[in-house]
Amino acid sequence: MTLLASSLIMETPLPIEFAELAGKVSYVQRKTAGEYSSSCPFCGGQPHDGELPDRFIMWISSNATGKPLGYCRKCGRKWWSGSNDVKKMTDAERAEFERIRVMAERERESEKQAKLEQFKKSRVWEQYAKNLNEMAMNLYAQRGITEYFVYHWGLGFCYNRKYQIGSEILYSPSLTIPIIRPITKEVVNVKHRLLNPNMPYKYSLEMSGLPVELFVADTDKELVGSVLLVEGEFKAMTTYITLDNPNINVVGMPSSTPDLDSLAILANCEPVYIILDPDAFFSRNGTNPLKRLTDYFKGRCRVVRLPGKVDDLIMKHGLTKDKLVNVIKSAKST
Repeated sequence: MTLLASSLIMETPLPIEFAELAGKVSYVQRKTAGEYSSSCPFCGGQPHDGELPDRFIMWISSNATGKPLGYCRKCGRKWWSGSNDVKKMTDAERAEFERIRVMAERERESEKQAKLEQFKKSRVWEQYAKNLNEMAMNLYAQRGITEYFVYHWGLGFCYNRKYQIGSEILYSPSLTIPIIRPITKEVVNVKHRLLNPNMPYKYSLEMSGLPVELFVADTDKELVGSVLLVEGEFKAMTTYITLDNPNINVVGMPSSTPDLDSLAILANCEPVYIILDPDAFFSRNGTNPLKRLTDYFKGRCRVVRLPGKVDDLIMKHGLTKDKLVNVIKSAKST
């Protein structure tokens, strides 16, 4: 999993079905359309090793009852409306919670839009592109990214990127990746690959608090038809250059467990070929990254299994265009 500095973490609003847990859980994250995770209302939970606590799972509609259900994978306690030590809400209290939640969500969206406009006016990605030097170009070349594509994607270099982990302020030079929307060519953020990171944090976003969006290799076309979905922006670039197929776009996710809302731009894509790092085929903290993605795409995807990271195989182990095409052709539907 790609880790970002903790200052970039954003919570998801608590769904109305779990309004009774307001103030009792934190670090709420949306995992799927019907599943959320958070700290536990009974035994707590704090961020650990750069990841949010996801010990308490909340299902909007459980398989057992068809009603909202919460379960802690650590202490084993269950929650349902009016259960355990949580006071059941009255209809008036629930309505007030929903009113406040809607207002907070509107404010949140307004803040996001204001930040996006602020970022666009800065045009900071243009300055990073001007900073390109021989060292940066060599680092891109080591990833298989040619000079043409460095300029095509507006890649750049930052001499001293400031980032924060907890209360600690740190600095590192970085390679910069503009995140560009297809067709409109809007730059909606810049991702920094820190060159001297405080591990395991390797990435930082130029503007925190904005929705996470995917890196799209070919922004000249609408996202329709066949697409290759890989883990990481640089992997997407290396794969796109190697594949050299105008009929297949390549999209890079920030991690193997992206915000599912960010995948909405692939709504008109089929098939979606999924290429993940080998460790994503196994469950971590109760989540299987591959199953999470295949469940989301519901039959529109095919899984490409490789013995290593796709960019390493291309750069170090002779994965050529023809070999990559053959592997994609053999991908199995899910």
